[in-house]
Amino acid sequence: MFRAILVLTVLVLLISSLTVPTYYSTGHASTQSSSPPILGGWGGTKLADTAQNTTAPASLVFPGERQSNFEQVAMRQFQLGYNTIRVSFAPHCSVQYGLNIYSTPQNFMSDYNSGELARAIQIAQRFNLWLVVDYHGYADFTNSTLVYCWLKFWFGPDSSESGPTGVVGAFMNSYKRIVWEPLNEPDSSTFPATLCQSPTANPSQCDDNRTAYMSTQYQSWLNMDRKMGDTSWVVVQNLCSYGCYKPRTQYYLDYPIVNDTALHVFES
Repeated sequence: MFRAILVLTVLVLLISSLTVPTYYSTGHASTQSSSPPILGGWGGTKLADTAQNTTAPASLVFPGERQSNFEQVAMRQFQLGYNTIRVSFAPHCSVQYGLNIYSTPQNFMSDYNSGELARAIQIAQRFNLWLVVDYHGYADFTNSTLVYCWLKFWFGPDSSESGPTGVVGAFMNSYKRIVWEPLNEPDSSTFPATLCQSPTANPSQCDDNRTAYMSTQYQSWLNMDRKMGDTSWVVVQNLCSYGCYKPRTQYYLDYPIVNDTALHVFES
């Protein structure tokens, strides 16, 4: 499949170490003219970290409160010259179905809370930081039930966890420096088994099938996001971010192929 590829060096924090994602122009006609921002920072903070720490100094953001751990981390990053902070929360759908075996307890990264995300946004605004909003999951592409739950969480309608228009509908107009990370690191071993029936005989075909499947899920997410009118930057993950069969020299073949009308996609 043909697509024009524009590779730019961009620093986006996706875990508690620096990574270098790549920006891909899909070649789709668009009126967007903005260049990819240069982002640098550190992660590891959770939504729950936005609650005030009663032993901390006075908050610079919330009058009458003490600084939260999140505010202290954000301020320190700002002082060091970084411009990005990542805030994570537990993957609602894979936790709900008991599949988030990567954490103990499964909601270790803290359950999603719209009030806490609002506080994280206010803190990021105070320090003019980009905010990467991370659904910290791995197994949410397991099957159509999980994918439906995942999309509903982000966009609604009427999600019991994230509201009538999901996370995106609630916050897409609240801050211009939001970066959505729809799924932390898709674990391809949780994908439908039919995608990889001969891992020993044909491992590369397994990767190709899984990358195509993953691309479809990300494309669905982007389609719903842009239909809502959101133009925020979005992070999609390489299959090998969690694990793949290809050698390191061929990891580039496992980037998801997506078509974004806003041309605002980071591939990590």
